[in-house]
Amino acid sequence: MLSSKNIVRLLIVDASFEDAEMVTNLLRKMGFAARASRVEKEEEFREAIEGQSWDIIVCAAMLPQFSVARAAQILLQSEKDISLIIIVDEKTDSDDIDEMYVAGVRDVVLKSRPLRLQSVIKRELQDLENRRARRHSEVVLGESERQVRALLESSRNAVGYVHEGMHIYANRAYLELFGYHELDEIEGMPLLDMIAPEEHNRFKAFLKEYGASEGKSAHFTLRAHKADGHTFTAAWEFTPASIEGEFCTQIVIRDKTYDLAAEERIKQVQQRDILTGFFSRPHYLELMEKWVIAARAGDRESSLLYIAIDQFNRVRARVGIGASDLVVVDVARILQQYCDEKVILARFGDEVFTLLLPHGSDEQEDALAEQLRQAVDRHLVEMDERSINVTCSIGICRIGESAPGGQQILERAHKACLKAQEAGGNRIERYRPVIEDLTDQEKIKQWEVQLREAMNKDGFCLFYQPIVSLHGETEEIFEVLLRMTDDAGGYILPEKFLEPAAQLKLMGEIDRWVIAKAMSVLHSRHQVGQLTRFFVKLSDPSIHDKNLLPWLKKHLQESGLDARSLIFEISESSALNYLKRVQQLVEGLRVLGCQFALEHVGTGLDTSNCLKHINVDYLKIDGAFIENLLQDEQNQEAVKIIIEMAKEAGKPTIAEFVSDANTLALLWQFGLDYAQGRYIQEPNQFLSYEFSGGI
Repeated sequence: MLSSKNIVRLLIVDASFEDAEMVTNLLRKMGFAARASRVEKEEEFREAIEGQSWDIIVCAAMLPQFSVARAAQILLQSEKDISLIIIVDEKTDSDDIDEMYVAGVRDVVLKSRPLRLQSVIKRELQDLENRRARRHSEVVLGESERQVRALLESSRNAVGYVHEGMHIYANRAYLELFGYHELDEIEGMPLLDMIAPEEHNRFKAFLKEYGASEGKSAHFTLRAHKADGHTFTAAWEFTPASIEGEFCTQIVIRDKTYDLAAEERIKQVQQRDILTGFFSRPHYLELMEKWVIAARAGDRESSLLYIAIDQFNRVRARVGIGASDLVVVDVARILQQYCDEKVILARFGDEVFTLLLPHGSDEQEDALAEQLRQAVDRHLVEMDERSINVTCSIGICRIGESAPGGQQILERAHKACLKAQEAGGNRIERYRPVIEDLTDQEKIKQWEVQLREAMNKDGFCLFYQPIVSLHGETEEIFEVLLRMTDDAGGYILPEKFLEPAAQLKLMGEIDRWVIAKAMSVLHSRHQVGQLTRFFVKLSDPSIHDKNLLPWLKKHLQESGLDARSLIFEISESSALNYLKRVQQLVEGLRVLGCQFALEHVGTGLDTSNCLKHINVDYLKIDGAFIENLLQDEQNQEAVKIIIEMAKEAGKPTIAEFVSDANTLALLWQFGLDYAQGRYIQEPNQFLSYEFSGGI
């Protein structure tokens, strides 16, 4: 997929600025940096298509001076690979939509369905990336096949290609060996015609055996049949191959006097880029994998520099394809001047070079990168009677002991380079690990560092959400929710960090951090007469932590806090799984004076069993039943049963995820005691809810 840091060039055809802004906001929410322009007239659209490159076009179906069919026609005539997406309203006739598809639009989306539009844009950007990659691969493959064809023609070895028993290609040496002058004399000729008649049976038996060898090379010696009727003994080599995309068999009859030299020459040419003389991309990838393996084994760390000429498409458009090659060659020469024999250089793409160098220090690598950047920036490329100046951006990525595969290393260096270019180009960026980019092992290590720093340096913070009585009670009760702060000053939600925390066996420590912080806040509020109470969650490791109760008792004594202000929560499924241990924990909490709540009620297999064996103070109904309560009769029935069961047991009930007044009213009718959710108040860092004012 396109990197979330990539710039998406978006053309919006819409008379409404607000609708256009809606589309760009969708892209930003998807993590893309949108570079958008808006047009509403045909002439503006034509100029935009002809004058700039776009990744995607989003067009309103109803324009006062412009039709979808006309937009599709202009785009088709431009021969540019851009997806056209149409936004329609509910009133649009289905026949009109069919005509849009016939005209060549990629998709039609209702304006009222922004999530579908997001999905369509994501799909089209992925398809665009795939098409671009395929076209590039086709160019590289075509060039490689051209090089190989040239080498084959100059080889002294006789080389032919056969598909389904018929010749499709033969080099000059092959033609001469069998007494032919031109390729068209043997194109379509059966291979069997090249074999002496007396060898046919033996050759057919060999072919049968070769066909069962599942693509392995095979050697066979037999007499060959020339055009003039003469025969000679030859050593044939059969190898699976492809030519111009066609799967076939390669036949080589070697010239023993030239065998090794020809093979070495072919190998050397295939390893090099024709334009710069640097290593080619395929060979470079092979070398890089070897360096990655060495780094993983602890034998040798290294680093990758990913160097891209800035705004190369503009350079190419300005000077032409031929002259742009001169720019590439000049930059290659500059790179070579500053790199010694220890550095492996490659031309990785049209305007991209990669350097593999043994890792020294970050300072040494940064210094080399800065030398290269400055040298390119200072250089003037001379062409005819004019000069052109280009700059480059450089991404640096370490290849260490925990390095992923070579492709991921390249992606990391590429991301760093993109970041440099998005910041204006002509600069250097070093790849800094982001958790989403790491391998599973690296992610866990990174999370361990972050989580421990959060506990030791207040990288965690508490959010609070009020739990409000539906029957007039004004007691201040909040649920404590945990957040982690990030480097940008934002907040990381628990669903991101709790799973790695569990894998690292840190949940018990995190629970204690939350409890200690909550007790400190409660103590401060009690000191000023605010008799607040907190619901605090306990994870499974805390259920099994035999030292939790002594630790809690010590902290309660030291703080002088009223233990009744703490209500500890455990999920219903955990209580059922560890029933005996939860019984012991709850009794221990009661001895200290704390209360206990069962949360996510309704998700377990037997709620009544929990109530029978555990002395519960509150039941919190699982939010999944509440979110769609108005529309789902089964959810309504489940909530009624839980409330009735709780009333029979004399336990108050709490519903979380209450998001609107109608849901709250229905819950009140069911007899619910307390409510919690966005409708009442979003979670925040401030204990600011006014309980005396009612809901």
